[in-house]
Amino acid sequence: MREFLATGWTPRPASEGLLSLTDRISLPSGDLLPPQRLPEFDGEMTRLQEEAACAGEVLRYVGSVDVAAGKGSVELRNFPASHPFAQLGGTDNIVLIRTKRYDPQPLVVTGPGAGADVTAGGVFADLVKLCAHFGAPS
Repeated sequence: MREFLATGWTPRPASEGLLSLTDRISLPSGDLLPPQRLPEFDGEMTRLQEEAACAGEVLRYVGSVDVAAGKGSVELRNFPASHPFAQLGGTDNIVLIRTKRYDPQPLVVTGPGAGADVTAGGVFADLVKLCAHFGAPS
């Protein structure tokens, strides 16, 4: 794959309480959002965080799995301060399970995450596997 898609944030209406990744920019592999471009997003992210705080909410990246539809997604979403996702701190993890038996009150499991060092090692290992799979030059 010679090109990847870098995505920008486009807010949906506040009533939906989430942001979607649209506005795609095609970048050559290896140039996918280089670190020097990260400050370009600071203003937008600060604005989103301030808007959430004014509404008594927090921003969280959340992965969702719809088993029946066979789909998964990752989104930046707003959550009320009372929501379990808003209670996380540091490297904690949380899983919210909603099923026929756990609805409308879902099962919530929380606990410590692996920490920055272990997570960084895992991400690096995944990148090495991707490079091997796509035949990165040595």
